[in-house]
Amino acid sequence: MIKVYQKVILVVLILIGMMLGIYFRFFKRPPLDQILAANVVFSDVEHEMYDYIESKESGEEPVMDEVMRSKIRWEIWVRAMNYVSIGTLFNKCNDTRKVTLGKVILMEDQVRGGLKLRTYLNVTFDKDITAGRIFLACQYNGNDIYSKDWDLCTLEKEIKPEDRIINCPVSKGKRRFVKDLKIPNYLPKGHFIARAWVVDQHNMEIGCGFADFQI
Repeated sequence: MIKVYQKVILVVLILIGMMLGIYFRFFKRPPLDQILAANVVFSDVEHEMYDYIESKESGEEPVMDEVMRSKIRWEIWVRAMNYVSIGTLFNKCNDTRKVTLGKVILMEDQVRGGLKLRTYLNVTFDKDITAGRIFLACQYNGNDIYSKDWDLCTLEKEIKPEDRIINCPVSKGKRRFVKDLKIPNYLPKGHFIARAWVVDQHNMEIGCGFADFQI
């Protein structure tokens, strides 16, 4: 009888060891400051950014197109706020001449603990938006894990109108949005990439975003 108990205990200990191994390999996250530090990426427009700052300080308007100007302005803002940027929002996806419209920031969730994403978006619509769709595709460690699309105007139907980003119809003109998204604590450690894009009632692309981060 004792030998039977010993075998049962041995099996239980092996299972516990396997579970702990899986936990520490996939789910035990580093401290938040280490995660944030690991996601700091240096800008690829360092030289242009300093030229822009020097021109502004000397009272001159920097000579550059809107593509570069928008990129530099958002980079300067991210640094001034001491934020960790892990994504960028553009006016279009598949074009090298895309204008930067916003940033996705990785930060500590001081209310619920853990991490959250905060999206900042400044955009000018040149026409009213009465309908549309939003598409999302996600990867984990190089593998496709999620893909879905939603109706743009009903995506936030469970949220109070005053707290929504989109309330259709959206009138043309300038808009500023700030949106928080909690990163679930059950997400495993690893490399995540997300891509989202939005089309209007004419199936024309009106925005695109990318995020790339490690937890």
